[in-house]
Amino acid sequence: GTKMELPLWLSKGLYEKKRRVLSVELPKVYREGWRTVFNADPNVVDLHKMGPYYYGLGSQMLHFDSPENPEIAQTLLQV
Repeated sequence: GTKMELPLWLSKGLYEKKRRVLSVELPKVYREGWRTVFNADPNVVDLHKMGPYYYGLGSQMLHFDSPENPEIAQTLLQV
């Protein structure tokens, strides 16, 4: 039950479908609350301020099984 931050490459290696050693928590900018903000008006949100690699990291987060993946993918396409 310990929470820790790991590099993305290590997380992907430990999150293999055959033996899942860890669970992944979405960064706050990809959660439902922030997606609502983007849907309201994506023109006023400074994505660089929130994370300079917003699109790259978002696309990598889709590799992890999450029920929110379809909504995250849609937001990445719209923003």
